[in-house]
Amino acid sequence: MESLDETEAALRGQALVWKHMFAFADSMALKCAVELQIPDIIHSYGGRPVTLAQIAARIPSASPGTTYLARIMRLLAPQEHLLCSWLPTQRQP
Repeated sequence: MESLDETEAALRGQALVWKHMFAFADSMALKCAVELQIPDIIHSYGGRPVTLAQIAARIPSASPGTTYLARIMRLLAPQEHLLCSWLPTQRQP
């Protein structure tokens, strides 16, 4: 039977493999945000909080909708590219 240290090492190894397998998603989300001009849109609000609907309405191309936009934001928030928070009255998409 494996010891606790061996099990922990195996789990850490698996987590590292998964991290590297899906690392492309972070860069693709950032690329998508830049192409949709999301940082410029957020900056145009002068530091005030901006909702997903407000961002989606100002995207110059066909709007991806708030559901898809929320997915992009969720990928970017843990990397600290953006600061995201849910208001108490909002429902998460």
